[in-house]
Amino acid sequence: MHAACQTADGELGLHRLQVGTLVHNMRSQRVLAKSGFEQFGRADRYLHIDGAWQDHLLLHRILNDRHPA
Repeated sequence: MHAACQTADGELGLHRLQVGTLVHNMRSQRVLAKSGFEQFGRADRYLHIDGAWQDHLLLHRILNDRHPA
């Protein structure tokens, strides 16, 4: 995860990364929290998975505060 964040910041010049995880997927949420991601929202019925619309938590990690190019 660290390498992906470094690439997104250094090589791609991105300001932030955003991810979504199923509300009940605590393992993914723990990995993301340990990697510096913070929850900023919830998306109800976000994706159709296993035959049903599933709610997701939305998380992001701010990579830098540079001005856009």
